[in-house]
Amino acid sequence: MKQGLKKHYLLIVLITINILFAAFFGSDFGDSYDENARYEKGLETLASFKQEGPIPDIRDKGSIYFVTAILGGNLIRQLNPDLSLIQSWHYIHFASFILALIAFYSICLNFLDPTEAFIATALFNSQ
Repeated sequence: MKQGLKKHYLLIVLITINILFAAFFGSDFGDSYDENARYEKGLETLASFKQEGPIPDIRDKGSIYFVTAILGGNLIRQLNPDLSLIQSWHYIHFASFILALIAFYSICLNFLDPTEAFIATALFNSQ
């Protein structure tokens, strides 16, 4: 186990830096013009799962993405009630980005050694 973690320590450092960045600057991100509409679509989707309303037409990411963001955002707001709905929503978006970094790194390991996979992942992270 320790040997495996030692081999991937650069990725662990990169993810730690990202999490620290989110912790210090994540609440300063602000709202975009379409986030409230997307949040409402997520609420409509949750209601449709309970058969309380029509199934909304979500074309860009799929309804499960919005439902996950809402439920995860509500969990984050329980931990920090000072966050707005949209700020907690941003943290869930960021968590999905962290998962994407891990997935990208794992794919790169099929073709590259760990150092080169880390460099590719760091470049992806910087975009």
